[in-house]
Amino acid sequence: MENNLSEEFLNIPVREPNLLNGFFSDNPKADVEIVKLFISDEVLGEILIIKGEPGNGKRHLLQGAANELLKNDIKIVFPSPSPPSLFTIFKNDKDSFEKSLQNCSFCLIDYLDNITEYHPLRTDSPQVFNWLQEILTEFIKRGGRIIFSASKEITSKAISNYFKTDSVIEANTSYPSLETLKLIGKQHYSNEFVEKYAEEAYEQSSCVRVFMNRLLISYYSLLKLSNPF
Repeated sequence: MENNLSEEFLNIPVREPNLLNGFFSDNPKADVEIVKLFISDEVLGEILIIKGEPGNGKRHLLQGAANELLKNDIKIVFPSPSPPSLFTIFKNDKDSFEKSLQNCSFCLIDYLDNITEYHPLRTDSPQVFNWLQEILTEFIKRGGRIIFSASKEITSKAISNYFKTDSVIEANTSYPSLETLKLIGKQHYSNEFVEKYAEEAYEQSSCVRVFMNRLLISYYSLLKLSNPF
């Protein structure tokens, strides 16, 4: 039986239950609020770039935007965020990807650095996906809107030039304060546990992902001692 890949691109449920309302930040106006305004058409723009250091929530915001759009019955294209799957899709299924964009309002793509021939730090980057520029530029001309996550090295100006649009907006994630990290930790562990171990985890971390991993290590250490909170 023929596999209709164009259908698979449409309205793919996001595996992780990341929600915009569950994103904790020291400066929400610089990240989560901009995403909310962009997907609700309250701020003008054709492309939104979610930028930041690794491990500080770019994918959370991207998936949160996807979940919010789906909740409001807005059709989206959101290829799998898994790099092997993403590369297979873009390399082998150009026609299906292009077809899937015909009836959608938003296209969301995780980590722009990996899927365009442009990379600001490499002049020898292979042009594997040079057709993507043309397809997404046409999508924008038809009124489509795009949300990318990207490294902080990719600038709005570079994106404007690449996709031939002056309408690029940025959301920026950053490593939050200890108090904000405690709020994040308390979504997964008891208040008592987080208050006791958060400061130590914070001192050993450089991003939210590492902080949460440090808390997890502390939690499993307690389990081994048969003394979990």
